[in-house]
Amino acid sequence: MNKLIELSKLLKATIRSQQRIDISGEVSYHGLAKKYQKHQIQIDLYASFMLVTIAANSELALSVNKPDRMFGFKVPLHMPDSPYPIYIGADAKDFIKSESVRSFLREVFSLFQAQNLSSAESAHFYRNGMRFLLEIDRDIKSIVDSLIQIIDKHSDVFTSRSKASISKANLPDHLKVLFPFLKKYAISDDSKRSQVSDGLSAKKKKELIDIVSPLFPEINAFLDSFGDSPLSEEATLVGNLAELVAEWQASSH
Repeated sequence: MNKLIELSKLLKATIRSQQRIDISGEVSYHGLAKKYQKHQIQIDLYASFMLVTIAANSELALSVNKPDRMFGFKVPLHMPDSPYPIYIGADAKDFIKSESVRSFLREVFSLFQAQNLSSAESAHFYRNGMRFLLEIDRDIKSIVDSLIQIIDKHSDVFTSRSKASISKANLPDHLKVLFPFLKKYAISDDSKRSQVSDGLSAKKKKELIDIVSPLFPEINAFLDSFGDSPLSEEATLVGNLAELVAEWQASSH
């Protein structure tokens, strides 16, 4: 907690109470969110790590150093420029050949090497942001400053994109009941998700918990069915919705 207090002073941000569940199963009870250097950032304190999220639109979809269940990429891809394992879908290999993307990643890798990234730490690049799982004793502000500097330098990688269309037909029959909630509540961006959550009544949250939580086993089976292939847009949203409902469920106990 002392580390988060220190960061809140440096960033002039308010610490808020929360009950956010990471995909690892750990729970964060305190975090902060702030618009910092024109970027929305969020920092969540967990028992064994800190999770830094920086919002930024791109076509990136990969993990560095550790796989990410939300992607479904489990086999590392050989990339000469990377000193770390890279997990990326086969259909994105042409994208990773882009010189602008490689240039951006080289600078990120150089930062990680300078920080001596440990085997327990990782980076996860999503289309609407980046998440960095870091050890608690890191100089988080310095790392955030460096990452934002790299992002701003590579504006050609970070551009706005239109939302992908989704179809109810791409969901299993037993999960089609979730379709009406996906666009409104299946939000991966932590700060936007918090805003939506804060605006809902306890009654509405309970209604969604009662609909979604009984389907957790089916949702996990659906996500696991993709194996080493990347998740579909629908599957990604279903996973986001389940994560949100799990947080509400945990905070209600």
